[in-house]
Amino acid sequence: FRRQLLEYCRAWRRHHGDYALHHLAGHLADQDLHHELSELVSKEWKVARAAQTGSPRGLVSDLELAIAEEITSSVPASVPLIRCALAYSTVITIVEAMPDELFGALARLGRDREAMDYVSLLRSADRKATAYGAIAAAFSRRGMPEAATGALALSLASAERVSDPSVRVSTVLRHADLLHGLGDQRLAERAGAVLEAAAMDLGTADELDKVAGFFETIRRLDVAEEMRERAKTARDLAGSGFKIDLSWLPGFAVPAEQPARTADSLLAEGRVDEARTVLLEDKDRLEKASPVPDHYSDWLW
Repeated sequence: FRRQLLEYCRAWRRHHGDYALHHLAGHLADQDLHHELSELVSKEWKVARAAQTGSPRGLVSDLELAIAEEITSSVPASVPLIRCALAYSTVITIVEAMPDELFGALARLGRDREAMDYVSLLRSADRKATAYGAIAAAFSRRGMPEAATGALALSLASAERVSDPSVRVSTVLRHADLLHGLGDQRLAERAGAVLEAAAMDLGTADELDKVAGFFETIRRLDVAEEMRERAKTARDLAGSGFKIDLSWLPGFAVPAEQPARTADSLLAEGRVDEARTVLLEDKDRLEKASPVPDHYSDWLW
């Protein structure tokens, strides 16, 4: 039966059946037909897969499978591997160049699966979060609250993976009005958790005020008040010129930049003795505060 199924899938050019297009690559991989799998990737196959799904998602899945199978093969073939890798890289580069507004436009036109498939291929977490948010907004405008909630949940999941706290906050707040309009309490609490965690690393009062505004909207007044207090503290510190002087602590003394630059200039002029004097004087300064740093041994010949 497996043999008959494989032969049916191999005849995809004749019938263009969904099962054949969707599963041929998997059947070839299961039977270790690596060469045939890599040869499957062609312009004709790309067109057939795009016509089936409306996006490069199917082709990318086949390329990922072909690359993985070739890498794990006992005798990997370099040419098919490079060919598939270049095709994969090209498709991903094209998708990454698409503006976020396009994904929302596809959803507004009713091409939901196509829009979601494209976004799934994006590599950047903050771009994914923004794009899923645009799709959620399109679903909401079409009167599809459940679909909008699902897309917004994917947006929040992507936002959680953004490393920069400021970007994470701005990504979530970008869709705050939509979140409020959907009225999903669990989703609002999840967004609040993302913001509260990111706010621990925020440094500016304006960012903290925006986070406070979000919590006021969802009636988390205790957290909002805390954010307002932190924003006030940040403003007070920024306006006071307050600085912490740690130079008196052992181990905090470091080579001054000016003596090092002066020594470099003197050495460039061939004035070795004077350069040595400058560095030794700075070395004495350092020894009074802390042990001589190891990197000074490179200077003191």
